[in-house]
Amino acid sequence: FFESGSVVQIVAVLSIDFDCSDAERFHALNVLESLLRYGREWKERLCDLRLLDYIGETAGDCYRWETLKQVGRVLVEAFRANPKHQSAVVNAILGLLREKQYTTQRIGIQCIISILGESGDHNPHLKQEEVHREIVNVTVRLLEFSDDLRVKADA
Repeated sequence: FFESGSVVQIVAVLSIDFDCSDAERFHALNVLESLLRYGREWKERLCDLRLLDYIGETAGDCYRWETLKQVGRVLVEAFRANPKHQSAVVNAILGLLREKQYTTQRIGIQCIISILGESGDHNPHLKQEEVHREIVNVTVRLLEFSDDLRVKADA
């Protein structure tokens, strides 16, 4: 799949350079989530293709709830059993929390809840004090300054 160049095209659909609809991005994200489930090697290869950068572009440019939920699923799957890129995945999730769209912020909060719930107790990256501090600071900022009650409730 990688050798044929298909994955590069699927990842490129997420870029804002291509004027793809949210529905097309949703399907690309769905395929990428399936590929990420094949294990660490696939996760590392996809992250090396700048997948996280393209996901950030999609999240910032996307308005469809289903597509944003799929962004969250892909980020959570990219985090699992991928120690080489876990820091970058957490940064991508924190980027969702800094977006202006409330729906994107809510997806970011749900991602944080998922990764902390699944692996917060035993993940070395999540145990780092600076990571905890950054997650808390961004979340508290949302609690204090968000105009959306759903964002505050999720935070």
